[in-house]
Amino acid sequence: MLNNAHNAAHLPNRHGHDTGVAADSRRFFSSNTRWDAEHYPDFSWTRVLTSLMGAVVLVIASLVLGRLEAVGGIAVLLLLVGVVWTGLALRVLAIKLATGKGRRSA
Repeated sequence: MLNNAHNAAHLPNRHGHDTGVAADSRRFFSSNTRWDAEHYPDFSWTRVLTSLMGAVVLVIASLVLGRLEAVGGIAVLLLLVGVVWTGLALRVLAIKLATGKGRRSA
């Protein structure tokens, strides 16, 4: 639940004045925004793995196109996009594996 935007009362050397009502999420976010954040669906395994496969296919396609001299510039761009996309997809996969989220939503 998003009851508190910043709760640092348990940290040493903190006075506690930055917690409670002053940092309550209701002060900064509308009820619709809080509801959306609390009920945001987890990505399904299908969506995560499809994204990862798409990124890998893009990298492989850029390597194949890189062999052709006529489309070398496009191949570099595809490789850059594919590497970034693969990195982001691996990050999502790692988070999903680490948190063990079992909800099934798209």
